[in-house]
Amino acid sequence: MKASSSIFERRIEILFMVIKYRKITVPEKCCSFKVSKNTVYNDISFLSRYAPIYTKQGKNGGIYLLDGYSNDLFVYLSKNEEKLLSELMGNVEQSKKIVLQGIINRYSMPREKI
Repeated sequence: MKASSSIFERRIEILFMVIKYRKITVPEKCCSFKVSKNTVYNDISFLSRYAPIYTKQGKNGGIYLLDGYSNDLFVYLSKNEEKLLSELMGNVEQSKKIVLQGIINRYSMPREKI
């Protein structure tokens, strides 16, 4: 994601990533979006009004999605579709890679917790 993303785009991307991975970290989002920790915490505070997202401090800290939350609003990519899009990313210019990665993040199946 580029640094010039709108607030809306950044927040939606954070929402899709936490739905997909069930846990993400503040430092990785700061790095991904080139924003401060306060900005990420403000985004989480905003998003928590619309989805069961919360933060946890400490060794296993991060941004989490409440256990048991199911998001049936999205249609997900099949594993083959996700694999193909990932392969295609290697053959396109950087600006298009960002778009493809956004599609993958938005529509790929949520990952199981480890």
